[in-house]
Amino acid sequence: MGTLPSITGQTAARDSRSPYDSYIQPTLGHGLRIWWALYWRTSVIGVLLVLAVGDVAEILSRNGLLTSGARTAIVTASAYVLTFIAAYFVMHYVVRKRFRGFRVILSPAAAAGVGPELEPTRRRTTRIWWTYTWRSLIYLVLLSIAANIPLGAFLFAVGAISVKWVPVARFVVSMVLNGAVGLFVIYSNILDEDIAGFRVGLAPATDGSPFAAGSSTRS
Repeated sequence: MGTLPSITGQTAARDSRSPYDSYIQPTLGHGLRIWWALYWRTSVIGVLLVLAVGDVAEILSRNGLLTSGARTAIVTASAYVLTFIAAYFVMHYVVRKRFRGFRVILSPAAAAGVGPELEPTRRRTTRIWWTYTWRSLIYLVLLSIAANIPLGAFLFAVGAISVKWVPVARFVVSMVLNGAVGLFVIYSNILDEDIAGFRVGLAPATDGSPFAAGSSTRS
């Protein structure tokens, strides 16, 4: 801990302790647990919303208000749009959540572990969500392009076994790609990174905070 000279010329210890003096260096394990807390909740909400959109699109299609191609396009687009919208609300919860052994903290930019702990306001969590969203979209597009040929071969092999399994295979591949990209973004672009004037870090779950939601969990 640093020191400051007192008015008498003697050295006095700086009282710079904060609610998160025991700052935790993020690891892949921390990133995995944060990603999972975000991913499964977002996936469940997103799937339910997409199913609702699919039902509405099916009704409109049966009544001749939508073509088959338009229905497919709407359901496909809604899968991405609604998932990211769901992530917006889940992100606010995850930032405030107490995990087993640690919790997420926001601190002044480039000042991890020092200074006042910042409240995870809607504006700040929105910036975290936006960083997560646009980076995920870019990485997902790049990964999809790079994996286009092997994925095409995989789906062709599945189709050779049974055409009925192709939609299931597409869904599984999509979930795997989205999950991998989301984990990468959280670990490499969110944790311990400066975002719009603040930094996202970790502190022990036992450290008191008026901003954390609930008690320590097993997530």
